Amino acid sequence: VAATELAAWKDLPRIGRLGRLLESDSGTGKVRVLIWEGALDLISASQPIEYPNGGDDPLNFLRPILGYGPESMYVAYNQYYPPELATLEARNASPDRSHNETFDALVITGGLGFVVWQLLYLSVFYYGLTWLGVVKQRRDSIMLIAFWLGGAVVLTILIVGTLGAEFLGVAIPLGSIVGLVLYLITYAIISRPDDDTRESDPFAVDRLLLLAMLSGIVAHYVEIHFGIAIAASRVHFFVFVALMAMIGQGQLVSGKREQVSAAAAAPPVDTTAKKQGRKGRKGKRPAPVTRPAMQGWFSPSLLAG
Repeated sequence: VAATELAAWKDLPRIGRLGRLLESDSGTGKVRVLIWEGALDLISASQPIEYPNGGDDPLNFLRPILGYGPESMYVAYNQYYPPELATLEARNASPDRSHNETFDALVITGGLGFVVWQLLYLSVFYYGLTWLGVVKQRRDSIMLIAFWLGGAVVLTILIVGTLGAEFLGVAIPLGSIVGLVLYLITYAIISRPDDDTRESDPFAVDRLLLLAMLSGIVAHYVEIHFGIAIAASRVHFFVFVALMAMIGQGQLVSGKREQVSAAAAAPPVDTTAKKQGRKGRKGKRPAPVTRPAMQGWFSPSLLAG
């Protein structure tokens, strides 16, 4: 009965799509699994691809390390095309993407490029958490890397051993994100606030903006392992990373903090001068006009432009 009720939810608008995310035996889920099977055979280079002139690929032994190059899956995949895929998609259609960032990186750039790409994401999360004050000591850095790599290894063993090697591209990023979440939970339990943490404002504009950018990158990292990273999503990713770097390096400072720093640097007002005015003048002097601080205006203007 419970299974029947849950199945009925899949037909609901908007939320019904969530019930089909993990389907792998029908629909687009089955298409992805079949594409992943062919991509797995392609990156393993068990058989060299055949050139149009009938010759074999002389660099076949390097394909697992360096891949096949940009925009090459469309022509390299044909030899490993699963026949069942023709029953679900057009027979004259050849996949040019794996609908999974891990397999795309392995096909295009090989194992070496995949490692570099993962290091980029790990660096983004590392520096983002460092600027937020969640990674402070060497112990925190080691623990973050250990959770990231350990989560990927553990979930890869579990998922691949249970569902098959074609789920490798989902298992690695899922394990990394789970490791990232476990690190945050562990840090929240064992960490102790220091003086800097007590004095910092958790609701400062720059901190909230940094947290929003980091959250967007996490969402992007998850999304591209179930879909295709197109030009628009790539642009958003690198813009978010650039904005994070500007905030983390102190190039973007909230207006409130600028006003406070300007007020602290202003010389004290001489109140005795007010008593030496003309006797016949009545009323108070108008308050001096406070001009906004000019420091820190260039980077926000450049970014907005």
